[in-house]
Amino acid sequence: MTRPEKAGLPALALLIILLCPSGLSARPAGKVWWGGFSLGNLGWTAGSETGEIGQVSLYLDPLQGNFLSPSFYLDIGAPLFPPAPDRFSWGGRLFVTLFTWKDHPGARFLDQKNWYSPAAGAGITIPGNDPGGYRFLGEIHPWRIRTGDGTYSFFPLVVAWNGDFQYSRWGLRLFEFSYFLF
Repeated sequence: MTRPEKAGLPALALLIILLCPSGLSARPAGKVWWGGFSLGNLGWTAGSETGEIGQVSLYLDPLQGNFLSPSFYLDIGAPLFPPAPDRFSWGGRLFVTLFTWKDHPGARFLDQKNWYSPAAGAGITIPGNDPGGYRFLGEIHPWRIRTGDGTYSFFPLVVAWNGDFQYSRWGLRLFEFSYFLF
């Protein structure tokens, strides 16, 4: 392996380790969860100064309702390739579960009881090295599955506007996995 290929191996190993905690969040019988942590990956359009971002969040989903149910996220993220923890960003997001479809066509492909549960949201992200360079975000999560221990979202679309509400860029998350812990 060449040196640049080796640089991404620690980040990849950490990502794999962090994606395997599903056993930690399995819901005991009768337990109602209302929050936890989330892991995600966000890639911005070409020409963007940040590129691919790894993100860790704490979230609250207090109602877990089936229609227009809110959830709140506090995020911290940093560029992944190449790793640049000194260029971290932080922020917050508010999501609303639009509806819940209990007997959706894909339900039979998962062993666990699951619901199709798309969401939309808005938020703000603030660069750690430039607090005045904040951006507003709009997100849509059309492929989102809810289970008893969390939510799994694939390919959510993200649009960003700068502080003057001028279009800045768009991005695509490969995934965002949210696990209940408390």
